[in-house]
Amino acid sequence: MNLALGIFLHWLGGLASGLTRRYLGTALGMAVALGFCAAFDTLMPPVFEGTSASPPRTSTAKPVATLTNLSPSLTRALSRTAPCEWM
Repeated sequence: MNLALGIFLHWLGGLASGLTRRYLGTALGMAVALGFCAAFDTLMPPVFEGTSASPPRTSTAKPVATLTNLSPSLTRALSRTAPCEWM
């Protein structure tokens, strides 16, 4: 069962990485894929080992600061409908 799950997850990761690279572009697609890998690689082993009974001690200051810094770029990227003028 573990082998089949590993093969399925490898296929799913490749599919997700390819689709993000195609539809978001290489740089943003790789950033998204590596971000998911970092998040899942940090969170999944304790979940599978059963050692994540208590919630992790995190502060909300870092995610808020990150989203505050990213918000101008994200709003510009999401509001842009036409290609750049120089293209």
